Amino acid sequence: ARPPARLNTAFVTPEASKFGNVVGAIPNATTIATVGNTVCLSPPIDLMDWLKRERSGQTEGGRTDRFLLPCVVFRYQLPNEIFPVVSGDVVQVAPLISGIASRTENISGINYTVVYDPYFSFGTGDRKVRLIPPHPLIDEATYRYLLVLFRPDGEIDSVVPTTTFRIDLTPN
Repeated sequence: ARPPARLNTAFVTPEASKFGNVVGAIPNATTIATVGNTVCLSPPIDLMDWLKRERSGQTEGGRTDRFLLPCVVFRYQLPNEIFPVVSGDVVQVAPLISGIASRTENISGINYTVVYDPYFSFGTGDRKVRLIPPHPLIDEATYRYLLVLFRPDGEIDSVVPTTTFRIDLTPN
């Protein structure tokens, strides 16, 4: 029998919210343009270089250490004052994600990294790269995501828990 997956504490705990899990940040020198649901980044960058990596020997913009992909995202609800009793079910909310679907394209004489991946969003103000599980959330519920990381041979390596977050859909 295999030992259970270990809890991975080598990553800084990813921030989670109703907007997704922060898994990286793009450089300040990169311009973000959105056309419909498509994100264009200029100048072109390798998005995998800007994902969070394990703390040991972590380097910005250089793929020298292990980062948060490939992973599968799971979520569970935590009890709070509105929902004091919860099922405890752990639900898979995203498929195996091994990369960010993108390519370099020349648009009107300018090269861009064009992102086609519906599981990722890019903050124009905070420059954060977010992994967005598409499953619905319940207003006023409290959740935590679990990012299950895989080894090159496809076996589960470890689990990275995110911060907890509460959903507030009340309009301001």
